[in-house]
Amino acid sequence: MSNWPAYIEKTKNKHPRPLLVRAMEYVEHKDSALDVGAGALNDSRFLLESGFRKVIALDIEAVPEVSQSFDRNIFSFQKSAIEDFDFPADSFDLVNAQFVLPFVRKSEIGRVMDAIKKSLHPNGIFVGQFFGLKDSWAGGKDVSAFSRKEVKKFLEGLDIIYFDEEENDNKTLLGPVKHWHIFHFIAKRK
Repeated sequence: MSNWPAYIEKTKNKHPRPLLVRAMEYVEHKDSALDVGAGALNDSRFLLESGFRKVIALDIEAVPEVSQSFDRNIFSFQKSAIEDFDFPADSFDLVNAQFVLPFVRKSEIGRVMDAIKKSLHPNGIFVGQFFGLKDSWAGGKDVSAFSRKEVKKFLEGLDIIYFDEEENDNKTLLGPVKHWHIFHFIAKRK
């Protein structure tokens, strides 16, 4: 997947991701949230509407125009690759990473995962996905895929609240059918 502007255009004004909505029931505090791979800012908007006092959206693409309607006192946008972002320690009550972790360089994913886990406040929630080895995009130049055992290792040090493995054939948002192999998770920092 390399056509991020087309993806963002196709996803603007969509509902928040269901896994994020589900994760909200485990959030104890709403001081700050990080939306990693924020794209069209649908999840960022949901986090703001859910009462977070501060939301940072992170994406490699430029900030979508919709962000102009967000309150600058509680919303900010960081244009950066995930691998280059300086995750501040003990800073977030929630880190949302919807369908973005598979696009972190495989050589960097361990370091990025450690940084994300350290960026959570105690009891902070981390929600997202990894692609499994049977995914059609596994082995692609820009896609990282992992075994169930590897994904569980990335989540070590967190309490896993929800973990599901999904495998099916379905269309991508840009049209073509592919084989999906996805690990969905919600986890909490101890």
